[in-house]
Amino acid sequence: MEYVALLRHGVESCPAANGRVNERVHEMVPKMEEIGRKHQVALRSSHVLSPTHLGVLVLDAPNIEAARNFLEEGGVTQWNDVELYPSMSLQERMETSDRMALPPIW
Repeated sequence: MEYVALLRHGVESCPAANGRVNERVHEMVPKMEEIGRKHQVALRSSHVLSPTHLGVLVLDAPNIEAARNFLEEGGVTQWNDVELYPSMSLQERMETSDRMALPPIW
């Protein structure tokens, strides 16, 4: 299953402005693949939405708990507020909406 993690932080904990956080990011990134294997999570893509303090990770994980454990062990929850969402493609959503019991109300 695919999950999208939105990572928000303030300027005070931005890796570009906070040396301790920057060091942590440089320690963490090389370990993400190993942490992912441990939790059966693959990091499909990562994005920094500059100039905002928002990051996006797209994960492939067996369940939301595995995705959460990956994010926590990876350390991103230490300086980010994290929102984690199950995700699907537009095509997948169209197929599942066809199976809904009730027709749309508009």
